[in-house]
Amino acid sequence: MIRKKRFTCAFSIALTFVWLTAYADGPDDVDYRQNVMKTLGNQTNAVFAILQERAPGQDLSKHVQALAVTSTQILKAFESNSEGGNAKPEIWNDWDDFAAEAHKLATKLADLQRDIEAGIVDADQVKEAFTCKACHDTYRVDKKPEDSQSDAHDDDQNVIHYRRYMMKAMDAQTAALGQMLSLVIADDNFNSHLEVISINAEMTLSSFEKKVPGGEALPAVWENWDDFSEQMNAFTKGIATATQTAKEQGQNAAMGQIIDALSCKRCHDHYREKK
Repeated sequence: MIRKKRFTCAFSIALTFVWLTAYADGPDDVDYRQNVMKTLGNQTNAVFAILQERAPGQDLSKHVQALAVTSTQILKAFESNSEGGNAKPEIWNDWDDFAAEAHKLATKLADLQRDIEAGIVDADQVKEAFTCKACHDTYRVDKKPEDSQSDAHDDDQNVIHYRRYMMKAMDAQTAALGQMLSLVIADDNFNSHLEVISINAEMTLSSFEKKVPGGEALPAVWENWDDFSEQMNAFTKGIATATQTAKEQGQNAAMGQIIDALSCKRCHDHYREKK
């Protein structure tokens, strides 16, 4: 995640320039949209892990909610017309069709979230909402999946994979928010990034409760469980407060709360393998 020093610097810049409205196109745009798409990919992996009974199902609604909010970030992430990454030029050559597909996905996910919360949806209906293949075939460069499914029936590995999906989604959304705070990306999706981080934070601690070592988690997570859980709960509460403040009073009013909530370095130093 973004270090507190970087956020403090970005905050000072933001006050001086009053949230600049002109941003240059370039590699930052590619990084930003990859952060958005990585979030979608990892949250989708989490949903299908639940449907395949490789992860607990109590948070299905939250994963779909995170996907529904993230899907609203797609068009703004691709508007800059910066080719690169896994995006094919066809996106901008046929923008109207791509935009229609993005709107369709956002609508399906919003409807699915509503139906899950109302208790009127089954697994087949959830799968039907994820009609990503046609769009990927047309607009995304083929890539290999990041996680092997050869160990799909290994309970410990399932726990690690599921936990990793959430942490990767959290990292991607935090990185996207950091780009906005550093003024290299326009802040149109600012509140939605906060909201997705907040939704994800609500689920994160429970993904560690089975106490399965592995992935990027150090053994200290479970050796110092009280401290780890205290920090995760404080993070969850802090980012939820910042999200609510940003919605009600605007981004600048929430800035101090965001800086406090996303000061992740101490937790990472103690509980996460260095990358």
